[in-house]
Amino acid sequence: MSTSGNVEVARAVAGRQLRHAFFNPALAIPSVIFPVVFLVAFAGGLQKVGDVPGFAFSSGYTAFQFCFVFLQSSAFAGLFVGVYAVAADWESGFAQRILLGAPRRSGVLLGYAVAGLLRWVASAATRSCRACSWL
Repeated sequence: MSTSGNVEVARAVAGRQLRHAFFNPALAIPSVIFPVVFLVAFAGGLQKVGDVPGFAFSSGYTAFQFCFVFLQSSAFAGLFVGVYAVAADWESGFAQRILLGAPRRSGVLLGYAVAGLLRWVASAATRSCRACSWL
């Protein structure tokens, strides 16, 4: 089987996961809101940490905290795709049907990975726009 079969399966799985994630607010909102709340709480509440002698991050504490928010957003995107979406697919029986219909199972794994990456890109872009307006 050629790699086009894997690409088609990955595209179908990723498309299904992204449609499910972006049209279901219960999955989309927490992965965007929680890191923004932590950025506001930590960057605003601990702003004076940047004035401590020995804090050698030239861009300031808010920029330092923004890196943590990016890491946290990738963790949330991976969590929601890797745990909740896969569990929902197994529970509904969709995963068994896609495993039977896919020529190779690596395409299914690739689809879940691509969906997680694209969810992270979407939430990171949202976070970047919000953070740039605050800085």
